[in-house]
Amino acid sequence: MATTFLVPKNNAVSTLDGGINDSVTSLAVAPGEGALFPSSFPFNITLEDEILKCTNRATDTFTVVRGEEGTTPASHADGKAVELRITAKAISDLNTAVNTLENAVPTEIVDGTSKFEVESTNGPLVGTVSGVEASRLSAVGIQTLAKQSGCKAYRETDYQSVPSGAWTDIDWTHEAYDYQNEYNLSTDRFTATEAGLYLLCLQAKFQSMGDGNNIAIRLKKNGTTAIEASAIAGAAGDQVANALTVVYLAANDYLEPQVYHNYGSARNLYRYEHLSFMAIQKVA
Repeated sequence: MATTFLVPKNNAVSTLDGGINDSVTSLAVAPGEGALFPSSFPFNITLEDEILKCTNRATDTFTVVRGEEGTTPASHADGKAVELRITAKAISDLNTAVNTLENAVPTEIVDGTSKFEVESTNGPLVGTVSGVEASRLSAVGIQTLAKQSGCKAYRETDYQSVPSGAWTDIDWTHEAYDYQNEYNLSTDRFTATEAGLYLLCLQAKFQSMGDGNNIAIRLKKNGTTAIEASAIAGAAGDQVANALTVVYLAANDYLEPQVYHNYGSARNLYRYEHLSFMAIQKVA
């Protein structure tokens, strides 16, 4: 539970407008000087040797709790000083809050590097940024980055006809996931949100290739080949090419998948997620 600190304000000083006995719970300060005191609560005021807690203020009239912080309620004459001072409670509340924080997050300096430890007894440790979960650490030390860039695109509705002898853009139709909405199915382009290292995996399976025909796949980074792989059919039948690498992408760098074959006439690129797909994952 968060600590409710006493509300401070500089130069909050006035005088009592009318004497009070030792039991009343309302008092007034000099006309027009109530505004010198806070408009939020609680705050403590001092009248001679008594500390009173103010729980509300209506212009120059204060609602108070008497005899705070071990002091004794007493009568006070008209014109006595009414002051908002730093009291022992204000300091002890601050000390208690800081000590609680230090116990929850102990820190130390090791070899010039600041380290901190956090202990959780009620489940995983969850880190958020602007209210959005960004990381999760399980009790056995497995870390999950909830919003780390990553996507997988594939073809589902039908085969894609690929002409012979020319590099052709792959037209993916579906996404298995896309955590940051970085892959655009309309343009067949992945655009990086953040700079870093990205793991790229691309696979294409062609239907009914002839013996000795060549197939190839590639991902182009900003229009230039970033990864390419090829395969030569050893016999007539379906043929698969796949490629795997890690590349550096700056923010707004983009990737485009392409395929190639030299069968001599159009061939079909297989559909289904496990046969022809592209997966991209930010790893650092």
